[in-house]
Amino acid sequence: MKIVLDETYGITEEIANEISIHIRPANLFKNSDDGLLNELRQEKSSLFGSDIKLRKYSIEDNIEFFSSFQGEKVIYFYDEKISDIDGLSRLSNWLLPNVMLYPIPLTMNRAQFIYEVDFLKNKMMHFPDEISFNSIKNWINDCRDTTVSWSIIPDKKPFLNKNPFIKRYKNMKSNQYLLFQGLNDNNKKPLSKGEYHTLLEGLENKLGDNSRVVVVSKNVDVEINDTYEYYNLPNYLPPNNLPYVHIVAVRNSSESIGVNVE
Repeated sequence: MKIVLDETYGITEEIANEISIHIRPANLFKNSDDGLLNELRQEKSSLFGSDIKLRKYSIEDNIEFFSSFQGEKVIYFYDEKISDIDGLSRLSNWLLPNVMLYPIPLTMNRAQFIYEVDFLKNKMMHFPDEISFNSIKNWINDCRDTTVSWSIIPDKKPFLNKNPFIKRYKNMKSNQYLLFQGLNDNNKKPLSKGEYHTLLEGLENKLGDNSRVVVVSKNVDVEINDTYEYYNLPNYLPPNNLPYVHIVAVRNSSESIGVNVE
């Protein structure tokens, strides 16, 4: 079984290697030998940011890429900015019987994603004869039903953008952050507002003895419980220059947590 992740999601090669996933390079609209991450490393931001236009994967792109996994089952965590489930469903049929492709839409929360990959690996290790597209989807649902995730972010819109571009934002530090439990649509309301360290401390105090907590941060200095799994991402990764803290915990006393910040 192979696991593939779109480069546009913003996970480092080091983390990808650590959790044993393949990163699929993005197609840039302009011809560039640098690749997406090298483009993002370059300081080109303006007051309003600048866009890196992405070229959606064509049928030919998809067939060429996934045909390299001959004889494999492939879980593909895809970015909805550049792929859609209808096209991937047709692709899955075309690749049979040489490649079995299982497309799964990405969660916005990077900590949730890292936990999901580990959860799936454990399921596949213990139930190797039950691996199918339906079982993968059921395991993902089980994972999301038994965990709770939060996002501490200055603005939700850049994290929910499904347009085929990546914006270079100005390097930003914010004094006001929003705390969301889950975040899948623009109608979601924050639980509370405040400085990120205050919101994070409030969560830590409420989490108690959860059996596992994963934290991913970018562009903020974070001090957390040393029993948590912690990943710090470089600032240039998408969404470029925007600070955030993503948290996921095994659902326990955390199920109904809300943090009130005056």
